Amino acid sequence: MEKTTLSTYFSIVEYYKKVVQPLNPAHYRIKSDKMMVCPLHDDVNPSMGIILNGKGEELYHCFGCNRWGNIVELHKAVSRRLFKKYLSDDEALKDLCRVFNVDYVLVSDSIQESEKDEDIRQEVAIREAMDRFDIADYQRMFTEGKLKKKPIAYFNTLTMMMIAEMKESES
Repeated sequence: MEKTTLSTYFSIVEYYKKVVQPLNPAHYRIKSDKMMVCPLHDDVNPSMGIILNGKGEELYHCFGCNRWGNIVELHKAVSRRLFKKYLSDDEALKDLCRVFNVDYVLVSDSIQESEKDEDIRQEVAIREAMDRFDIADYQRMFTEGKLKKKPIAYFNTLTMMMIAEMKESES
């Protein structure tokens, strides 16, 4: 199943062409499909680029002002700086849907569903990590063993468990 991201519906380059560039085409120019003049500071040379995060979502990053984020965050920042409008995330998403002529309910529902899937994956990863034997477990059990005067075999077993966990986490 393909992950739904904001980039599924909104392209940063297309946003730039539809919203930013019409304000001053001579100033807000695109050097390539990945570099453009940043509208978030007094930029004269293209310093804002587009990168993909690990989920395949487009992010903007400006090497001049060091700001970065997704399309919603870009739209909020552009709206604030160029239009003196302060938008919430939801208002920015609605505005982007209007600009791109996309159904807000469709986008909102699919993004929320994707976030739920990500939350579930994160919860599973946390539970799996909690099930692993780690250094805190080793320290706690070692201390308990010392207090209870456990035999050397106990400590050897603890050490072997820690080594086995380290080898498993490396692979």
